[in-house]
Amino acid sequence: DFVIRSIPFMYKDENGDPSSNNDNIGGASDSFTNSRSQLTQPLGKKARIDDMLSSPSTSTTMKHGNSFLFTTPRIPGKFDAKRAKELGIPRGPLYKELKNGKSVSFELPDGSMKLVHAKEVVAAGSAGISVAVIYCPTDDAFEQLRQSPPLKNLQQSKEDILAEIRGDDNERVTMECMVHMTPDGIMKSEEYDVWMQSFGPHVQHISLGGSKCIDESPYRSATLDAITRNMIDEDIFPVPCSHDTDGCRDEIIDEGSDLKVIPGRNMMEYVLVPRTKRGLNSSSVRQVISQQEREELERELSESQALDASSKAHNQLNGLCLPGDNDKRQLAELSFTGTGSAIPCKHRNVNGIYMRMNNGNAILLDPGEGTMGQLLRLWTGQKEDESSVQNRICNIRAIWVSHPHADHHLGLIRILCQRNDLCPDDPLILMAPPPIFYFLEEYAELEPRLRGSYVKVSSTDMVHGKINPQIEKLSEDLGLSSCFCVPVSHCQHSYGVVMDGTSFGKVAFSGDCRPSTRLALAAKGANLLIHEATFEDELQEDAVLKRHSTVGEALEVAKKMDADSVVLTHFSQRYPRISKIDESVSGSKSIVFAFDFMMLKPDNLKLASKLTESLRMYYTYKFEGKDSDDDKDDDSVKIELSSKEILSTPGLFAVKDVI
Repeated sequence: DFVIRSIPFMYKDENGDPSSNNDNIGGASDSFTNSRSQLTQPLGKKARIDDMLSSPSTSTTMKHGNSFLFTTPRIPGKFDAKRAKELGIPRGPLYKELKNGKSVSFELPDGSMKLVHAKEVVAAGSAGISVAVIYCPTDDAFEQLRQSPPLKNLQQSKEDILAEIRGDDNERVTMECMVHMTPDGIMKSEEYDVWMQSFGPHVQHISLGGSKCIDESPYRSATLDAITRNMIDEDIFPVPCSHDTDGCRDEIIDEGSDLKVIPGRNMMEYVLVPRTKRGLNSSSVRQVISQQEREELERELSESQALDASSKAHNQLNGLCLPGDNDKRQLAELSFTGTGSAIPCKHRNVNGIYMRMNNGNAILLDPGEGTMGQLLRLWTGQKEDESSVQNRICNIRAIWVSHPHADHHLGLIRILCQRNDLCPDDPLILMAPPPIFYFLEEYAELEPRLRGSYVKVSSTDMVHGKINPQIEKLSEDLGLSSCFCVPVSHCQHSYGVVMDGTSFGKVAFSGDCRPSTRLALAAKGANLLIHEATFEDELQEDAVLKRHSTVGEALEVAKKMDADSVVLTHFSQRYPRISKIDESVSGSKSIVFAFDFMMLKPDNLKLASKLTESLRMYYTYKFEGKDSDDDKDDDSVKIELSSKEILSTPGLFAVKDVI
């Protein structure tokens, strides 16, 4: 039950440009044109997020930001069970009364009554403790924070410090921990150092600025999977984030300061209560991937014979490259930020596809929640600097959303907002079903940065047979000669899309659907088909019930389409095993099973297909016979009847507990 207090401040952008937001480390947001009331009272447990926003700038050259102060209620002292036993207090309800600060009376063995006061068995408590999250992007923001009354009230004089050491002052709330989202240039200044020391020597300071450890991925299972695949092929399976130990330190020590500051790490925990365990929980901070873990991965790859299969595939295709201007084609890229269905699991994020063209511009397909974070992990893993990453974001020129299910569009908000921060006068083209636009328009009431961030193209205006209203812009930015959609069977407002003129040629993307003959005919002769394959072939009844496709059905669509290559994605959230493929259906096509962070190029599709067997061998070895806690119904509810029984019962699709 923390009391949360917002500490708002105004500050000028360093370059004076109100539209830029390159320093958005944490609590800052851009200036708004609408008006909000400034927070003046502490917020309770049920406070609305709306009320935590500070008032906007009255000048268009200013930004506003927030720091936050979290204060606990009064912390009771520790109950001394040993002393209670010595006093003869019976265990049970009387202990609870004493812990709550009440006096109790009870009968002794000789029949007399005894009165015990809480202070006899409960140590003195404290008025509470505070934790500050300090966002301090500029010097003028620091000046305002220094003058903030809530923070000044927590500063300590020498007399306060001595009283705390003696235990004389238990009625004063004290600062316990300060988390600093502050640039190194400010944090290492003498003024900032003096300010930090003014809160007392016992305060733990944690810095989220300047540590390379911030780049570590907190998702260790996904990272270990990615490193394993990287050992099979380092180009097709790049490793997300940085996992170098250089720069990862246990302490940041400034020679000119008495303070010791801990660098922030992903998943770090700081214990506030119980007070006997206060401080950093060292077990919560796991090191970057160790050499021992890497050796274990290599052993598993070797024992599964996956490395031998990988080497064989590389040797078969050694030197093979498609004809053409390789310098011009090297920017072409198809990256997967998520390849799972419905909800994230530790092996796969939800759907997300990034397709970059030969000119460096890109389109996103079905950006599910976490798409931007996954892209940033992918790009930082490739050692791209901040400027390059910002260019990548601005060069996203279009987004396609196939249907309104959340796992295919919840990444939109962050993408549109961050892109609008970087290039506010250059909206991208958003092609989506009507419900998506209703959602964004309503959400814009809470997040004004969405306004003007996209040009609307409804799926109904670009169905096969109609001319896409933005085809000229799509041609100019992405080189597309055509871009249309085809209704498919899944939920209402579901479409597949066909694009011609991409860096991969003619590309079809199914979205979520049952096998579609209409899509196969509309994309006839496609160079690449990206198709969902939620279920294995033996689960066809489940696929019909939930309106998805099996692996075999996806390959049948590719066969009808006469597609050169097919990439399968949107897998059920089980262990990342790979299904066997019916050779009579696959033929000579390049068939690729997508994984998170996979990066395909036009000239490595054949190799990626050949590596399928290597991956299948490894995951069979790793997960054979195991079931996953993540193996839950993907976008369904729990059903006691079997899929076959449900499908055989007329009208059962209308039953509430089924769909």
